[in-house]
Amino acid sequence: MEQNVRPIAPTDDLIEQHRKMMLDAIRRCDSSVVRRLLTTPYVLPDDPKARYIEAAIVANCTHSTRLDVLEVLLEAGADPNLVDGPNTPLLSWIANSARPDPFPEVKLLIDHGLNVRRTFSNGNTYFHMFSWPSAFRGVTTFAGVVPIYELLIASGVDPQSINRRWQTSLVTHSMIWGSVEQAAFLLDKGVNLDFTDGCKMTAIDYTQMVHTSGFSYTKLSAYPEFRQKSPEAAAKADALFAFLRSRGAVERALPDHVILHCVDMQ
Repeated sequence: MEQNVRPIAPTDDLIEQHRKMMLDAIRRCDSSVVRRLLTTPYVLPDDPKARYIEAAIVANCTHSTRLDVLEVLLEAGADPNLVDGPNTPLLSWIANSARPDPFPEVKLLIDHGLNVRRTFSNGNTYFHMFSWPSAFRGVTTFAGVVPIYELLIASGVDPQSINRRWQTSLVTHSMIWGSVEQAAFLLDKGVNLDFTDGCKMTAIDYTQMVHTSGFSYTKLSAYPEFRQKSPEAAAKADALFAFLRSRGAVERALPDHVILHCVDMQ
């Protein structure tokens, strides 16, 4: 005759021991131990599964075993939105890492309900966040991240969305002199080439600051000899400037006070 097993009311020490064992198993990417610990009879004061998602994402182990652990947590009911903070978006842990193939993790989180349509504390969407150089630096070509951008669009993220500084993802991308390939992708997805941000600057205006030999935004930074110290970044800015102009963007004279105001906005 089967007997009902009554859940154990754990002590604080037991809860802490369980937490340490779980984190240790996640760091080792041992999905079998993680699965066993998730079936504990302990009555925990709250549901800790979501808190372990971040640990699984940053675990330093092989791609497949990390995915195994993340999948075990999500299938056990861990809600990725509970750890998707206003200042530390969950996907930023993946984007800012050197993952050579981040798509499976991004897709797994989206398939298990991650709300990628949300905006963060500064009004940025994932398209704004992924405009920065730190995003997906482990992927050697832009073609490698196109499936992620396509997945975001299919999940309802609008690349034309504006943040609280009234910037589209293309404007954000141009501010850091990004790649021609990504700018072309955004334009092909309908992002407005001539959109002006909160300080009345367009995408080409930002690249023009570096392209021209006159007043430069970078001269206000800690690197006044930008072209000499960062020739690769300067070359990217020049290429992006030329590309945006080839797509119809109009360069214009930028008075110093406009650029100073723009820098203050950043």
